[in-house]
Amino acid sequence: MKHICPKCEGTTFQVMKTYPYTRYTLRQLKCRSCGENFYTHEYIMDQGEYCWQKIDGKYRLRLIEQ
Repeated sequence: MKHICPKCEGTTFQVMKTYPYTRYTLRQLKCRSCGENFYTHEYIMDQGEYCWQKIDGKYRLRLIEQ
């Protein structure tokens, strides 16, 4: 998934730190446009949380709302 800076809506980042935990990973990102720092929470999704959907002839990952 593409991240967007909450301050300037930039889309290029530098990974500052990675914090691996047993069931997830936290990453500190820094926006290359404005310098804003923010964090992402990454985990392995269950099969019921997503599906593949064909859009314009290409398959795209779609999140299923809970």
